[in-house]
Amino acid sequence: MANPPYGEQSNPKSASVASMMKNVADNLKHNFENWVVWMLTSDLNLPRQMRLQESRKIVIFNGPLECRFFRFLMIPGSNRRESKAVKTSSPKE
Repeated sequence: MANPPYGEQSNPKSASVASMMKNVADNLKHNFENWVVWMLTSDLNLPRQMRLQESRKIVIFNGPLECRFFRFLMIPGSNRRESKAVKTSSPKE
């Protein structure tokens, strides 16, 4: 579980936070397969920044800030949907 820097914590909000969270997500995906990760944040863009799909989100207040607990399952492999290219060529005879 982590409470990464976001909005009010990193004022002014900088692109380096999004970049850092992408690096954190890459590390989690490569080194913590089959783990469950929770992140507490008021930044609703966190899953997009991390390029992860949350498996659960819970609304919670951290003092006066409305936040979310995001749960991420570190599943081995990729969850990205492969684009299915339509094969139009016929086999050569």
